[in-house]
Parts: sequence; C-alpha cells; structure tokens
Amino acid sequence: MEFDKWETVELMIDLETQVGKIYSMFAEQFCEDRDFWARLAEEEMEHASLLRTHLEFLVESKPVFDSLAPEKKETFLAVHRRITAILAEIKTVQVTRMDAHSVALQIEQSAGEAHFQETIERDDPRVPVAVFANLASADKDHARRIQEHMGSIAADSSRAGGIAL
Repeated sequence: MEFDKWETVELMIDLETQVGKIYSMFAEQFCEDRDFWARLAEEEMEHASLLRTHLEFLVESKPVFDSLAPEKKETFLAVHRRITAILAEIKTVQVTRMDAHSVALQIEQSAGEAHFQETIERDDPRVPVAVFANLASADKDHARRIQEHMGSIAADSSRAGGIAL
C-alpha cells in the first residue's frame, strides 16, 4: 500500500470525528453524565477542526510525516476500524456507564490517539508539530478526566450486553 500523506491526515481527522460521535452518543444515553460527555465530544470535534485547518502544513511537514511512516497508517486504519465498530455497536447494545468510561479510556490511550504524542517528541518548533503537541496534551487530559469521572460513579453491576473491548 502506497503511503499517501493526504489520506493519512484525513484519516487522523476522521478518527477525531468518530471519537466525537461516540462521546456524543454517550452524552445522549447518560443524562447524569451529559455535560461530561458533551464537553469531550466538543473537544474531539475541535481536534478534527484543528487538524483540518492545518492540513496543508501537516502534509508538507517532512518531520511530521517521517514519524507517520506507512506502517503508522496501518495502525491508524486498524484503530479506525475498531472505533467504527464501537460506534456501530453502541447503536445496538445497551452500554453501561462503566462500559462507556472504559471504552473512552481505551480510545484516549489507543495507538490512534498516541500518534500525536509520538510526533511531538521531536525538537522542532514549527507550527505542525505545535498542533500535534496541543492534541497530545488534550488526549492525556481526556484520559485523566475520564479516569477521574469513572472513579466518581458507582460501578453498574448490571453489565447488560456490554461492549467488546
């Protein structure tokens, strides 16, 4: 498979959008957690918008794409398939509050989200790397907030259906 920079960045944008949709569904499903999930969904959509805004800079930045080698694209594709499957499953399976938090935490710590962290570990002050730095920081913050919120709710003992993680 040929490495296509544009396709890879578009895939990254779509990953952020899909995660935002998952969080939006959680906001609709769990009224007691609506504000929490709605805010995370909004932030994921902002991440997609940020990537979209800097699309040309990202694609033209050789250091960024040296770290997003073709094998990374395969990782993004695998994560994308997983997130798409989770989104489809959420529509058909009763998800508990704890399931929602577990899924979200795994998403935020996934290889698809970690692409930002890996990219910013380079010492390069250019705008594209700053974009990744902001997104990596946001992903870490999301994971922390999900863990804190997860700890604040009582575990739902009825694991009706559940989500295959």
